[in-house]
Amino acid sequence: MWAEEAKPVALEIKVIAAEGGEPIDNASVYVKFKEGRWYWKDKRREWHAKTNREGLVQFPAVPPGKLLIQVVATGWKTFGEYYEVGETTEKKVIEIKMKRPRRWY
Repeated sequence: MWAEEAKPVALEIKVIAAEGGEPIDNASVYVKFKEGRWYWKDKRREWHAKTNREGLVQFPAVPPGKLLIQVVATGWKTFGEYYEVGETTEKKVIEIKMKRPRRWY
């Protein structure tokens, strides 16, 4: 019932503004994953990194399956969504469009 060893996937996430499309730098990106049904104690369950000036962050080895990607940036609405990543030999690129928060009066 244990998950078979899956080949890791290289993942690149691009964080841009929904309006205008300019890259958002210094945004915190969290990638949380679960292998099969069980969490493994000897393997990473989560990655965390910050975007560069081009709004890019790269993760070298993410197991295929369902991923939770969360992005937190100052002055932007927090983003969180599940993505399905299949086994592939190519780098998987995900583009995330951040929105400004609504104004409070």
